Amino acid sequence: MKAKRTEARKTTLRKRTVPVKDITERKNAELERTQIESLFKLVFDNSSDLLALIRVDPERGFTLAAINRKYLRLARQFKPEITESDFLGRTREDVLLRVFGIDPVLVDQETRRYRQVHESLETMRYEEVLVFGTQRFHADVVLAPVLDEKGVCRYLLWSSRDMTERQKAQEVLRQNEEYYRLLFENSYDVVVALDKHGSAKFISPSTRRFSGFDPEELHGKNGSEVIHPEDRDKAWASFSECLRTPGIQPPVEIRFRQKDGTYSWVEVTANNLLDNPAIQAVIVNHHDITERNKAEAALAESEESYRKLADNLPGIVYRLDLTKQGHMTFFNEQLEPLTGYVPEELHHGEVCSIDPLILPADRIQVIAEVKQAMRERRSFSVEYRLRHKDGSIRHFIERGTPVVGADGKPMHIDGVIFDLTEKRKAEEERTRIEAEFHQAQKMEVVGLLAGGIAHDFNNILLVVMNYAEIMLRKLPPGHELRTEVNEIRAAAEKAEVLTDQLLGFSRKQKRKPQRLDVNRVVSDVAKMIRSLLGHSVQLEVAIDALEGFLIMDPSQLEQILLNLAVNAKDAMPNGGKLVIETRDVVLDEMRLTPYPDVAPGEYVQIRITDTGAGMDAEILDRIFEPFFTTKVKGTGLGLPVVGGIVKQNRGHIEVESHPGKGTTFRLFFRKADRAKP
Repeated sequence: MKAKRTEARKTTLRKRTVPVKDITERKNAELERTQIESLFKLVFDNSSDLLALIRVDPERGFTLAAINRKYLRLARQFKPEITESDFLGRTREDVLLRVFGIDPVLVDQETRRYRQVHESLETMRYEEVLVFGTQRFHADVVLAPVLDEKGVCRYLLWSSRDMTERQKAQEVLRQNEEYYRLLFENSYDVVVALDKHGSAKFISPSTRRFSGFDPEELHGKNGSEVIHPEDRDKAWASFSECLRTPGIQPPVEIRFRQKDGTYSWVEVTANNLLDNPAIQAVIVNHHDITERNKAEAALAESEESYRKLADNLPGIVYRLDLTKQGHMTFFNEQLEPLTGYVPEELHHGEVCSIDPLILPADRIQVIAEVKQAMRERRSFSVEYRLRHKDGSIRHFIERGTPVVGADGKPMHIDGVIFDLTEKRKAEEERTRIEAEFHQAQKMEVVGLLAGGIAHDFNNILLVVMNYAEIMLRKLPPGHELRTEVNEIRAAAEKAEVLTDQLLGFSRKQKRKPQRLDVNRVVSDVAKMIRSLLGHSVQLEVAIDALEGFLIMDPSQLEQILLNLAVNAKDAMPNGGKLVIETRDVVLDEMRLTPYPDVAPGEYVQIRITDTGAGMDAEILDRIFEPFFTTKVKGTGLGLPVVGGIVKQNRGHIEVESHPGKGTTFRLFFRKADRAKP
């Protein structure tokens, strides 16, 4: 039965012709469209902007057809449970109001924008602030119509880009621009941008305060028009160097003309930024230094005034830097006059100091006193001796004050050093004069006493000698008493010599002044001195041809020479040499400075030098004291008599002696043609 049916079916098949159409291109087009849609969906979902595709529904209005992932992630920040289905198919107004809770006024404003784009078919771009919960976003929104093949707007594409960070950056930029604008406008310095020819392209508003000119008055002008004529070459040389060398140039000081015609000193610093595409200019900063220059000039004048004041002080003004090992950083001009040295000669390595000039015996005390003063934060005063460059020893007193810094530590010492040499000499001279005065008083008293005793004693001796003569005449030759009487007469004669010495010392000895040839007297006395000295002491006499003569008692000169020869002999018990010299000399005021009682003029000098034991300073100071002697049997009148005779004849005597080096007596007698007898 099945077979029959099959056959029957077969028999009923008819041959038909069916038309076939190639749809390959259509399928390819559909595939390509599908791929594009997938690509669009991929781009849509992965966009960094918020994207929403809004369907234009004639009945419901504007409904959400699609949102991208960024949109959904943002929504979930406020409502984590929300899904994409909560958006799709809902009107845009409903989403904004219910999901995001946006102000209805803003929602209505947004709806009007949709209608405007839908009707005008033109893309709209605007900025708005989106508030989601507590967060605010600055958004750059683009609303564009999506047209179908017929040009009908079926959809709107809403795109929002978060501009919050950009807005912040723009706000910072705006604030910075405002900040620098205010800086330019309120800065006292003037900033000018110059082209390569030196013409002003930009001038900051501060030029009004600086010069009185408005920026417009100087715009496009060459700077040389307001530069002092004497400074133009310097300014142009600096600008030319700036053109050759990009970067900041060393500042130069020039004078700029103000609008009122006066000039101000300006420090100009240029920076070549011609190669900077954003600037393409030489930026020049003008800093007014008029007041600074005035202050510096006033300071220099003040420093010069104080420098002159310091230089005119009668002492060495100094500053000693304690942070540099005691380096003296300042001296006034008195350093060289008082020490002979200039500061450069006092450098010892890197340290300049006068310490090495201080005598070693005083230096330790000076250093100790200064250190103690610094520890106690007090001033100090110390005296010391200093060796002058010419080798002489000078006396100084130094007064200084340590100056402490903010940390309480001494930073430097300011001080002054005064020369006490003349004061010390004056004090020594005063002491010497006082001593001489007291000595003269003592000698005067002793002289009066000696003179009185000598006269009385001489009268007694005269009686003794007369009776001795009478007794000798009455006693026959060979009488046993003649020997005793002769001893009495000899003792009386010796006493008479002592009396003459006392009268000579007291200057009451009778003189017989006459015209005196010094060389003849010296030659005659030398004969007696030779026999007096004996063979152990050599006598040498050196006499020069003398001009002029003296008025003096020859016996007094003889007595002087004999007394000095006897002293020399006693000083040379083992032998030696005695030299007597004569010569003409002129004593001027400089030579006689230590001897104010001696008048300057022409003198005959008699010098007696021995090679004996010599004397120390203590003995030397007392040799002219009456009755002072270092001899066992001496009377102590020999040298006082010499001194008395010299002074009686208005002469002068000097003595030089050192232990073991002999003694020299220099006797000076004024010539008769210059002095009255």
